Amino acid sequence: MQVPVGPACIFLRKGIAEKQRERPLGQDEIEELREAFLEFDKDRDGFISCKDLGNLMRTMGYMPTEMELTELGQQIRMNLGGRVDFDDFVELMTPKLLEETAGMIGVQEMRDAFKEVS
Repeated sequence: MQVPVGPACIFLRKGIAEKQRERPLGQDEIEELREAFLEFDKDRDGFISCKDLGNLMRTMGYMPTEMELTELGQQIRMNLGGRVDFDDFVELMTPKLLEETAGMIGVQEMRDAFKEVS
């Protein structure tokens, strides 16, 4: 049995992101992320710090572990110059959002199910 190797941080695991990207984020989900991001972009320069990212994630109800925050911090410092813009934030959060909603059915699926029963 082969065990997948990769970052411990759910926000950085490419395999999960690819598997969960069976659907794009909805406009309402993107707007929720944008509103949250803007709350932490105090100087309105389009970026938040690594520290603010952890606080933002907690505000949104995610409880990243210290290890996840450390991995995110290293990734951000290496690839993003220590700051995160909105697009990078969406990319980091998409796997987690999709993972949380993977088992949920949408309104259209529910309507279709009731049509089949009728």
